[in-house]
Formats: sequence, structure tokens, C-alpha cells
Amino acid sequence: MSNPVTEFYQALIARADQTLAERGDAGKTVIQIGSATCEHAAGSLDVMDEFLKHIQSSGREDIAIHKTGCTGRCSKEPIVGVLTPGKPPVKYERVNREVVHKIFTNHIQKGILLPEHALDGSLEEEYQYELIFCEGRRCGRLANLRTYFESKAKEAGIGRGVVKDILNRLPEAVRDLENATRIAPENPDSWYYYANSLARSERYPDALRSYEKLNTIEPQSLEGWMDHADLLLKLKGPEAALKKFSEGELVHKLNARYKYRLASYLLRCGREQQALLTIEEALMADHTCHNTLLEHYPEVTNMPQVMHLLDLYKK
Repeated sequence: MSNPVTEFYQALIARADQTLAERGDAGKTVIQIGSATCEHAAGSLDVMDEFLKHIQSSGREDIAIHKTGCTGRCSKEPIVGVLTPGKPPVKYERVNREVVHKIFTNHIQKGILLPEHALDGSLEEEYQYELIFCEGRRCGRLANLRTYFESKAKEAGIGRGVVKDILNRLPEAVRDLENATRIAPENPDSWYYYANSLARSERYPDALRSYEKLNTIEPQSLEGWMDHADLLLKLKGPEAALKKFSEGELVHKLNARYKYRLASYLLRCGREQQALLTIEEALMADHTCHNTLLEHYPEVTNMPQVMHLLDLYKK
């Protein structure tokens, strides 16, 4: 059964493709430059001249340049749009001859976008698809559609990111997981795996900020506190790790794994008596997982008082 809405949009796409073909723009990168009176006053003619020079010197024949009318954004002019086949359009603001050179050599020639010059700072990252959801009353029956898409996109981003992290394709892993945090900024799984990939990529300041975000939105995540503290242990030493890990005590004070890890940091800081009390509390809560202490801090085997305490609870 045909769908009149789908048929209408398919016909619209076909007419647009035909128009592009007739105009000779099919398959070309199109540069659009505002040419209203206000745009001219802002310098758009100089921008046009500079683009023409770059196109001519490049020898490329797959670039078309067009004038457009007023964009209604006088304070942002001259405005330049770049339409690359298969990519969402990008608009740049307050373009001058210097910015033209950057747009042409980076975006048009190399495919590298320029977020710092994007209109209204809209270009946080390059994206491949854009989904637009109607929020009108007539679309009320689809009110959960956006939530559904966001959930699926988040899951896909985390899944791809974790797989690429395992394969040691860290730049791709970081990109996919960062996308997941943007799609679902309150989802702790996104932040956990993102922080881990950042740490493995040695982007330590970003990793620490991501762990902070995770600790804030999901303080119940013991793994988040552990990995956060371990990164601080590596970067700043045991005192910094102990200070951060102790912040999670309010939530995890009854958790044996938390206490074993806390004891590990206490021992590293030379606070053996306090560590022994903490270990005893952990053993009383669950003596079967005391190996977590030995795994995290193998030097424990050289501490007679600690080993004696562990042996007592084994019996």
C-alpha cells in the first residue's frame, strides 16, 4: 500500500536531483555566499573574489559557487555555506579573505571542518545524519519516538566504542563514546567507558573530568570510583587517590570491595593501623573476596600484621 507522504518526499528529492543536474551541480561541492545589500556591505564581494581565486588556482572543476539572498543574520555576515555531496551542509560566519583560505584549504580540500568559524558555534563535531522530530500535537502519538532513537543511538555508540577500545582503535573508540555521552548525557555507562578510553589514550585531564561526571550522576558505580582513584594514583600519587576514593564512602561504606580498595590506598599512604581496621571491617562483611586487596596491592604479602589478619579469617 502506497504512502502519500513518502511519495511526496520522494518526488521532492527527485525534483531537487533533477534541478542540480540541470544546473550542473550534481556531485559537486557547492559554495554559497550571501549577496544581499547587507552582505555586500559586510564584505561578501571580497569573499566571492577570494574563493574564485582559490578555485582557479586549485584547478578543480568539481566546485560550484553561487550567490544567495539575505540570511537575516546581519551581525554574522558575510555568511558562507559549504555543501559537500553526502555530507550535511555547514555554514560559516563573519568570513573574510583569511577565513576563506582556511575554509578552502581545510574543509573543501581536506574535509577538515572549522568549528571555531561555524555559524553560532553550531559545529561541535562532524555528523553523518540529522534526525528531525516533530513535537506538534498532531504527532503526539509518536511522543516517545525521539527517546527511542536516542536510546538506540546511545547503545550503538557505546557498543561500537567498547569494541574499538578492545581492538586498540582508541581514536575511533573515543569518538564513538563521546557521541554516546552527547546523545544521552545522563547515562552513566556512556561516561564510564568514555573515561576509560580517554585514560587509555593518555588524555588524562579529559579522563578525570569524565570520571567526575560519572561520580556525580552515578555515585553508586563502584567501578567508576575505583578507576578514577587508580588514575589519580598513577598521575598524582596515593594521597590524591585516597582523597578521591574516600568521597565514595557515604554510598559504599557497607561494600566489602570498596573497603578492600580503601585499605589498599591507606597502606600505600603508610596508614597501616587505619588500614587494618578497614580490612577487618571488609573481612567481616565478606572474607571471600579478600584477594582483591592482594591483586591491587601485592606488597601486602610483605606486611606481617595484614597477612596475619587475613589468615585469621581464612580459618
